[in-house]
Amino acid sequence: MLDEKIIPDLEKKVIVSNDPFPHTVINNFLPLEIVKRAEQECIGLNQSVTAGSPQFQKTKKVLYDYLKMPFVLKKTIDFLHSQDFLHILERKFNLKNLLPDWKLFGGGLHESFRGGFLKIHSDFIHMRKSKLRRRLNLILYLNSNWDENWGGGIELWDKKMISAKK
Repeated sequence: MLDEKIIPDLEKKVIVSNDPFPHTVINNFLPLEIVKRAEQECIGLNQSVTAGSPQFQKTKKVLYDYLKMPFVLKKTIDFLHSQDFLHILERKFNLKNLLPDWKLFGGGLHESFRGGFLKIHSDFIHMRKSKLRRRLNLILYLNSNWDENWGGGIELWDKKMISAKK
């Protein structure tokens, strides 16, 4: 499973670029066997619910409830919320005192189907109830048979959301 033994390898993979804002894109981020198992759990998951409004996103389902998630997905979240992993992010992004979001507010599992879309947007920063501030997002794609020709990959846009950065 995922444990501290892979931390040195992950630390090498996290290379931060600052254009248009600090971010990193990492292929083969986690061990393939774990990713395949997590992907299979997502395929078989029937706990998700329809999300949002068709005006902003179409054919999207979500699951925010950690307790309803299958074993490998929970273990992956546990690892990504671990102090060992958070310390990597703190060092690489020059941040202090990162806290994991165990409520998965705005996070969790998201699934879009053929014809789906999510309009260009900026994620929220302030979490009103907790008075905390979101400082990093981590998006883990579980699409082993993804074809670039389908389109729909992540785009990072400039701060005014006028154009995507290449």
